[in-house]
Amino acid sequence: MPPIEADEFYADHMDELDSAHETAAAVAEETDHATFLDASEVWGEEYSREHDGSIDRSDDGIHTCPQGAARFTSWFLDELSDHHQGFSPAPAERWANAGWSDAEVFTGC
Repeated sequence: MPPIEADEFYADHMDELDSAHETAAAVAEETDHATFLDASEVWGEEYSREHDGSIDRSDDGIHTCPQGAARFTSWFLDELSDHHQGFSPAPAERWANAGWSDAEVFTGC
């Protein structure tokens, strides 16, 4: 998960959230059927609302905006294609501007 700015709900759970990546990596290491993908390449180690001058995260400090969702999805699809022979993701031009980014669910962007 990306780093967040904890609100009053998440404030009491930050220790668990901060260690989630270590737990996921340990579980993946114990099996031949899982791969840990470190999304800090996308989100960074610290919360940031903007990335390269574009708004990636909602002003609530938790949710993603269309730009961030598309950037993460593009990274994730590339990672999947690197790990799964025969998987070829659609180019971002085909899905990133297909109307979903105008959805009302993206608030505070």
